[in-house]
Amino acid sequence: MKYKFLMPIVPLIIPEKIKLQIEGSLENFHNPDKLRKYIPFKFPKNGAEVMLNHLSRYQGKSEEKKVHSFVVNSKGAFTKVGVWSKRLSPKALDKGANEMQYYVLARYFEPASLVGDILLVHEPIPLLKKKRKAWIYSSAQRRVRRAPDASHDATGRGSQGLITADQIDGFNGDLDRFDWKLRGKKLSCSV
Repeated sequence: MKYKFLMPIVPLIIPEKIKLQIEGSLENFHNPDKLRKYIPFKFPKNGAEVMLNHLSRYQGKSEEKKVHSFVVNSKGAFTKVGVWSKRLSPKALDKGANEMQYYVLARYFEPASLVGDILLVHEPIPLLKKKRKAWIYSSAQRRVRRAPDASHDATGRGSQGLITADQIDGFNGDLDRFDWKLRGKKLSCSV
């Protein structure tokens, strides 16, 4: 089996000092020749900067996946939940650099009760401290609603409370929900 990497393999540190502004716009965020190949905080001073390194890392221009989850109830029976999703950076959409880190479109194709349900997420650049925008279309109700809770420990549709948004990338949402601290080389958070 051959693997093809579509992004350059680069060092994980910034060779020259680049000063980042926590508030405001980051014009180089979507420029693959500059900032996006590197982590924002070369030497993080606190837990929040470590988490910003994780959330702001380069993830490529797009990702498409088809995932199945198997939710098992107390009697041993399971429900198969199928989701197709696509994540695109604004650069892949030819929108140029803006305040969005990526867009996600997810469509449920299993079980029958969720077929046709769609989730749309506009994820801002984490360093800008803007709020995520999310919408969900319910094919049963035939309407679109805002999904303000599509983050952190919000449960996935059809998961019976067993799958949360945080499971997708280890952490999913705003940093202000926790107090992040560095303790030696370990990261800890408290509610």
